[in-house]
Amino acid sequence: MTDQPTVLCVGRRESGEKNDVHIMSGAIEKAGINSSVIYWENLIFHITSERVTVSDPSEGDANPRLALLLNWTLNGDLAFVRDIAYSFGLFLDQRSVQLWNSEVLSQRSTTKLSCMVQLALAGYAVPETLYSLNGHSLAEHVLRTIPGPWIVKSIKSSRGRDNFLVRTEAELQELLSDTSMNSFMVQEFIPNNFDLRVICFGGEPAMIIRRSRAKDSETHLNNTSAGGSAEQIPLSELPAKLRDTARGIARTMRRELAGIDFIIDSSSEKEYICLEVNSIPQLTSGSYVNEKMVNFSQSVVRSLNKNVENI
Repeated sequence: MTDQPTVLCVGRRESGEKNDVHIMSGAIEKAGINSSVIYWENLIFHITSERVTVSDPSEGDANPRLALLLNWTLNGDLAFVRDIAYSFGLFLDQRSVQLWNSEVLSQRSTTKLSCMVQLALAGYAVPETLYSLNGHSLAEHVLRTIPGPWIVKSIKSSRGRDNFLVRTEAELQELLSDTSMNSFMVQEFIPNNFDLRVICFGGEPAMIIRRSRAKDSETHLNNTSAGGSAEQIPLSELPAKLRDTARGIARTMRRELAGIDFIIDSSSEKEYICLEVNSIPQLTSGSYVNEKMVNFSQSVVRSLNKNVENI
């Protein structure tokens, strides 16, 4: 075997004969190039505000020169695997790894996983997050990495659905029982009294809605769809730094239209942490619909006028 750059072949454990990752890796080995195989099911994503790491427990940190990504263009209930491939592609691209096929990067973020990856890679504060398709392996890593309690939520759900505050190891393992197609991510629990929904139109913060649950509520969610209350806050009360952060996040996610959710740790002096970036932030339903539509239409007018001025 010659000392040449390593090629990483990534595929599903049960891929069938059409694009067998082991056969393709073997062909690379026969050409005298180091090649290794890992499965999508084995990848562990660890995301913090400081860094993103993706590793296979049996192989360690993924650091190839070229990555061959196979068996990820799934549909139906397994379509979320496309976003896992997108997330891994973003991570590898940040490391200047050559991607085959690089089309994996020509997607939009469709789950909370790639949203967290993009924000962390861009340097924005996010909750510490762990994810793997293998729920059993994920639970083991969580117990070694993040002190409880934990937030366990589906990477593909919205409006507070499939979002749980988990306090015991038994609860955690029950939710993460799927060993091949787990859709739950695990995040640190951040004590809080409210969150802020910053609505952006044209990539600019236009409205702030403070959402909070009742003091006697049995849920940890502040979402109005989960029974939380909503209060519109004057835009002038949004700190300049947070306004810049929201603007930068909208740009990072390429979402001129976005609802960006921020939370602040009530037990510390941490700055606002971004929970997620909604591409469909409940604009024509929920609270303050009239105000949303006024701000929306005004933002459209400003954007069109700005384009005319630049002609």
